Amino acid sequence: MNNISENLQHIENVLRLCIKYDITDELFWCIDKETNKIKVMVNCNDVFWWATSDGEEITPDNLCELKKAIDDVNSIDNVIGIVYTGMLFAARIRKIRPQGAAYPEEKKFWPLFDMCGKERPIDKDAFGNPYKPGEYK
Repeated sequence: MNNISENLQHIENVLRLCIKYDITDELFWCIDKETNKIKVMVNCNDVFWWATSDGEEITPDNLCELKKAIDDVNSIDNVIGIVYTGMLFAARIRKIRPQGAAYPEEKKFWPLFDMCGKERPIDKDAFGNPYKPGEYK
């Protein structure tokens, strides 16, 4: 299979998974200027740092991690859990917890995020993590 066919197959796989679990609103995409391939990402704006536009790329190598994030949030709550899929996927790939203000309101999901990395220090004067989980309203 050539690079274009592989890229298109990957995009189809991502879209099929995201359509099946109704998480397409968490996706965005662009054309990589160096490779001319379509890149698809999970939106994680303001998840790890305040006032940032950010995304975590879904690659053929980590697509299984997106499916695992879907399964894990659904095992806790298959109605509201899906809204945390993209954030959990990104946190696991980056091996970092979200900033405290981005933590789910529902504490039953916190253990999933706590396992993504060590506790982040609080820094009130920075864009990184000015609140503990549950503290920001």
